[in-house]
Amino acid sequence: MNRAARRMTGPGRAFALAGAAALAFVAGGALAADRAEAADYAWPVTRIVDGDTLRVDAGADMAGELAAISVRLRGIDTPEKGGRAKCESERARGQAATAFTSQTVAGARSIVIADPELGTWGGRVIADVVVDGRSLAAALLATGHALSIAPGADGGFVLSDPLTGAAVLVRRDPGGRYEVAGESRLYCDAVAAPRALSLASRGG
Repeated sequence: MNRAARRMTGPGRAFALAGAAALAFVAGGALAADRAEAADYAWPVTRIVDGDTLRVDAGADMAGELAAISVRLRGIDTPEKGGRAKCESERARGQAATAFTSQTVAGARSIVIADPELGTWGGRVIADVVVDGRSLAAALLATGHALSIAPGADGGFVLSDPLTGAAVLVRRDPGGRYEVAGESRLYCDAVAAPRALSLASRGG
């Protein structure tokens, strides 16, 4: 993927994205996905939260507190790290995925936040992140640091490992939260994802 960054210049587009971000904050991230007008932005990355989430400075297009945005990579999921991990295997893989993303971004000549949209991922903006012309999500998948995400039945989603072919449907519980057990079957089952675990332990 080779896309040239173009900064948002129309005040209407800036207002729409800023307004959507404000609504998502007020709603606690419960706002349904609402695609902003497709565009690419050269927002600087200020922090790597984990393997699939970056913090960016959108101050060139938004003012005040709306300028600090968390961007979730579209179409993938990386293991949790620290206290959010469900097992030691996931914790180690989450740390490796975070290190991979950090190293990739740190050495980049250009970073493009492409086609951002509001979603249900904790109020974060969902976007494609293109580093030196290559999809960061694709790089994480190719190196075993991520699982792919696709829509599933009953409001859930399907997590799949492209390296092993393992897949699982993650459903919502009655409270609207996603079941932890579904992710655990891929992130914590040594039989389900041995190759991905091996790649993650080597740092890609």
